[in-house]
Amino acid sequence: MGRSHVRRFEGEGVATVEALAHAPDTARPSTMAPRTFETLRDQAAMQVAAPTDGHTWKVLAPEPSRGFELLPEPSAGDLFFDIEGDPF
Repeated sequence: MGRSHVRRFEGEGVATVEALAHAPDTARPSTMAPRTFETLRDQAAMQVAAPTDGHTWKVLAPEPSRGFELLPEPSAGDLFFDIEGDPF
């Protein structure tokens, strides 16, 4: 969440992560896209629930032209190189 999001939420009286987690749709700032509001509210709800319920997650439905849907079809010549463990 960026500072501009924080300012917009504060303008609507939503000043904490917990308040955002439980915010009704009517708390969405008029200058914020509904999808952005829903995403930020879902993230806040997961963060608020984590200490008591453990880690939670939400499975998102695939969307055309977004995320993994943008990847090309698998090919026999595909190569996967994982460098996450490389300290350099």
